[in-house]
Amino acid sequence: MGSHRKNDKTRVKSKTRSTRVGLHFPVRRVHRHLRNSKHANAPVYLVAVLQ
Repeated sequence: MGSHRKNDKTRVKSKTRSTRVGLHFPVRRVHRHLRNSKHANAPVYLVAVLQ
């Protein structure tokens, strides 16, 4: 009665930016820190260089 979904197993997990690019470094965390500074242009590139 409480759930509107018929089957929870059919739900697809969303892919993170790290897994899309094939990196192990957290792209989202780097992007957050870059956004607070003035270098928010290329977090995926920076993570690839760091890795």
